Amino acid sequence: MKFFRWLSMSLVVMLTVLVGVPVMNTVVQAQEDNEPYIIATDTTFAPFEYQDENGDFVGIDMDLLEAIAEDQGFEYEIRPLGFNAALQAVESGQVDGMIAGMGITEERQETFDFSDPYYEAGVQFAVLEDSDIETLEDLEGQNVAVKTGTTGMAAAESVADEYGFTISTFEDSVNMYEDLQAGNSVAVIEDYPVMAYAAQTGGIPLRFIGEQMEITDYGFAVQTGENPELIEMFNAGLESVRESGEFDEIIDTHFGETDLAESESDSEEEESSQESEAAVVADPDRTYIIGTDTTFAPFEYQDENGDFVGIDMDLLEAIAADQGFEYEIRPLGFNAALQAVEAGQIDGMIAGMGITEERQESFDFSEPYFEAGVQFAVLEDSDIESLEDLEGQNVAVKTGTTGMAAAESVADEYGFTISTFEDSVNMYEDLQAGNSAAVIEDYPVMAYAAQTGGIPLRFIGEQMEVTDYGFAVQTGENPELIEMFNAGLTNVRESGEFDEIVNTHLGDIDMANADPGSEGEEGSEESEEIVADSDRTYVIGTDTTFAPFEFVGDDGEYVGIDMDLLATIAADQGFNYEIRPLGFNAALQAVEAGQIDGMIAGMGITEEREETFDFSNPYYEAGVQFAVLEDSDVESLEDLEGQNVAVKTGTTGMAAAESVADEYGFTISTFEDSVNMYEDLQAGNSVAVIEDYPVMAYAAQTGGIPLRFIGEQMEVTDYGFAVSEGQNPELVSLFNQGLSNIQASGEYDTIISNYLGEEELEEESSSSGFFGLIEQNGRALLNGLWTTLWITLVSFAIAAVIGIIIGLMRTSGNIILSFIAQVYIDLMRGTPMIVLSFFIYFGIPQLTGWTFGAVAAGITTLSINAAAYIAEIVRGGINAIDVGQDEAARSLGLNKSKTMRRIILPQAFRIMIPSFINQFVITLKDTSILSVIGLVELTQTGRIIIARTYQSGAMWLIVGLMYIILITILTKISNRLEKDV
Repeated sequence: MKFFRWLSMSLVVMLTVLVGVPVMNTVVQAQEDNEPYIIATDTTFAPFEYQDENGDFVGIDMDLLEAIAEDQGFEYEIRPLGFNAALQAVESGQVDGMIAGMGITEERQETFDFSDPYYEAGVQFAVLEDSDIETLEDLEGQNVAVKTGTTGMAAAESVADEYGFTISTFEDSVNMYEDLQAGNSVAVIEDYPVMAYAAQTGGIPLRFIGEQMEITDYGFAVQTGENPELIEMFNAGLESVRESGEFDEIIDTHFGETDLAESESDSEEEESSQESEAAVVADPDRTYIIGTDTTFAPFEYQDENGDFVGIDMDLLEAIAADQGFEYEIRPLGFNAALQAVEAGQIDGMIAGMGITEERQESFDFSEPYFEAGVQFAVLEDSDIESLEDLEGQNVAVKTGTTGMAAAESVADEYGFTISTFEDSVNMYEDLQAGNSAAVIEDYPVMAYAAQTGGIPLRFIGEQMEVTDYGFAVQTGENPELIEMFNAGLTNVRESGEFDEIVNTHLGDIDMANADPGSEGEEGSEESEEIVADSDRTYVIGTDTTFAPFEFVGDDGEYVGIDMDLLATIAADQGFNYEIRPLGFNAALQAVEAGQIDGMIAGMGITEEREETFDFSNPYYEAGVQFAVLEDSDVESLEDLEGQNVAVKTGTTGMAAAESVADEYGFTISTFEDSVNMYEDLQAGNSVAVIEDYPVMAYAAQTGGIPLRFIGEQMEVTDYGFAVSEGQNPELVSLFNQGLSNIQASGEYDTIISNYLGEEELEEESSSSGFFGLIEQNGRALLNGLWTTLWITLVSFAIAAVIGIIIGLMRTSGNIILSFIAQVYIDLMRGTPMIVLSFFIYFGIPQLTGWTFGAVAAGITTLSINAAAYIAEIVRGGINAIDVGQDEAARSLGLNKSKTMRRIILPQAFRIMIPSFINQFVITLKDTSILSVIGLVELTQTGRIIIARTYQSGAMWLIVGLMYIILITILTKISNRLEKDV
């Protein structure tokens, strides 16, 4: 996958040079030259951008950009690069802007300037309609397909550990959906409107599970500080097309009759619309879409049958029956429901929603139907007795609720930190797991959970933020729905039905405030020295390729300075841990999301990161530096003008490169790991790299990369162990205590010298040459060779049987059999092997429902492909036998069958042997193609070793020699057989 990403970006650069599009610092210059803006987009993100039957790119983004350009009078040219490539092209200045259903996130705002939002959407998981998967919990042990670099991918990574699924990444949506339909993945995650469109128009039978996540705005993007007038024109044009109604027409054109057609119309109702003074009468032809929470018992929750029940559900049903209107419930989760009402994707919301002044700015509320306050609670056996005891502790809250607002209002006063959760279930689980010391939520909800859900809660403090609950619609929208709710509420109150509903769900629950109990002594003293919890195993994230700090050793285990340092500190302090090699960027996000407890990955302690993470005391100091190949003509940073520099995504080196790119006039290519970055340098696509100095020095001395440093070290920073801000403070304390101890004992210096000492570097370097690679990786290479050989043997045996049958059919003289054989041979010989492998692995499962493992698909591919060539070998061998042989056999009284078996075939097979061996060799080499469907044969094994050693030249030589030796042996066998038979 990384190879294809590299290839796609290389093609983009090459095409850009060929068509003569200059890298423009400002579009003012472009306008002076009468050149159009170059706008990148995705290739497959319907209905926002996709190719129609004519091969033209169409969709919401395309039509919107066209309308805005016409309104503002600027010219543009579309470049469909794919999402990831488009991001990188904007960053490197190869294109001027990007429109691709791109979510406006905080992380992206550090690199891009965005227009005003033009659409809002969340991501959601989906499975095939007939799937057994019903909830996110059912994904445990399964695989989920995601699209690289998207909000959906980030959302999937943030919950992968929680729900126990693995992730497969794809460059575009098409392959992602194909993987789902082929049965290789059980679920996908993508922007909701895109999946809904695919399900309703693309014939993909999807069913959504869970609730929408990561709801973000879409925006048009340019590189930070570049093309500001393009953003201004986009914003001005967007406002114009909204006001003219053209925006709504574009949305309706692509969403048509789907339930998404009204999801993002920002046009407001005419102010002059008058409400009817008479009683509102329900429209019998309309079904209102009402959002609700998923877990807020006793107001809304799922019963044992999977139906949503509760006070809110029964009350809405009673009011709808009284007023005669139809509705459909959408259990989206509280936060998603709020945003869906604001975006106009649903008509109203009932979810135990407090009527606050802030919310009244965005929503119109019904008359209140319930009153409740929020309160803090702890587990029954907790040492926490009062709010004062929460100092230094963590409190779990539910996102967007009154409880969250109340917690935030007193957090500084009582000195606690806050963890946010999307639903109550996860919030209570966090409390029971011991990650939080307290929760805060609406009192009746917690009282219900305590008395019916088996959660041993004890309330502390007094009730706060007593508010009324109300039914809500977007401001100015659906006023008749509010009137009907109010009228129905009055009626069910008067009839006594309201009291019956409340009593049904709250029953004998004591709704009076719980006695907070005796106040504990203030200022409970903490132990001066933190003691590790022997029953807890901390999950620690790290990078995958950042030698000598972390890398895969010869035995496949992760080693390096960071690994040895952590192991020594853990042994000193007595805590348990588990390493998760996620890659630098993914580890950062996992710590932020609370998926892992900490991170050690040669991570620089910067001011920006200190806003998000708590760091240990520094354990190493290093700066970043530029480097070029030893024989490069580049002598200084000034020589980088007009050149390309390779960097690793998310690192201090990338930040340093970006900070001086304009000054020295170079462009940047980003890579996910160091291996690809160095390969790009060695391939000549980039003239320089920048990374932490000790890492490059190690790579240069042990990895066989002839690097020469230029310029001075920059961004000298300390490395530190990190946890999420306010989380796991004891882990940081344990790390600091252990670090101090091993520095005093001398163990720290031993670890450093093991990897960076001169003797070690010389030893590593000397053992990493041609013979060193063979010695270190011999077992892995032999395993890869064995996989290649046995797959070839099995495939060729099957192919031989099929091929001989097809060959005999071809020479049978029967017109029908001969025609069938000819069609088969033409199809197989005319289909590229890679296309055939994709069809078998992806296509057949979609068409028939039969799924193939990678090995089965690989053997099938090789077998049916080779069979066509063997059939032609058989035909040629039979035809090579003199016709007189057949006539002689017939004159002796042998029939056609016996003549073929006893006279023709024995002579033909002797002629066929060299061709059979040759075809076996071809089949053996063809196994390398099967790496595209996940087979780790000899060629793929070589790639894996290169990722660890950086020595592509020597490794490909070794792999090539192994192929040559094996094929030479087979050739000798062929020659011997030809003589002996």
